[in-house]
Amino acid sequence: AWKKLVAYVVISCLLFGIHQVFRNFSPDIWLTHAFGIAEMIGFLVFVARVEKKEVDKLLLSLRKK
Repeated sequence: AWKKLVAYVVISCLLFGIHQVFRNFSPDIWLTHAFGIAEMIGFLVFVARVEKKEVDKLLLSLRKK
C-alpha cells in the first residue's frame, strides 16, 4: 500500500511540474486551465483503473446509505 501511495505522490508532483512548465510557455490562461483539468482527469482515470476494486467498494458503500 505504501508503494502505491508513494507512486501516486510522485506522479502528482511530476504532473505539477509539467503543468508549471506548460504554464510558463502558454500565455493563454484558458489554455493553461484546460491543460490542468485534462491532467487532473487523466490522473483520476488512471487511479480509478489501478484501484478498481477499491472504487467499486466505495461506490457500493455509497449506494447502501
